Amino acid sequence: MNGKRQAASGKRQAASGKRQAASGKRQAASGKRQAASGKRQAASGKRQRC
Repeated sequence: MNGKRQAASGKRQAASGKRQAASGKRQAASGKRQAASGKRQAASGKRQRC
């Protein structure tokens, strides 16, 4: 009986872990995008100075 309960909680934790990993990937992708736009802005800023 106790084992079943533990297995259920384990499944729940695994599901939440997958969800967190997916959100982490999404955040990493958005971070890359922001970094790329930052590089672009820096490049355009250099151009304006010259």
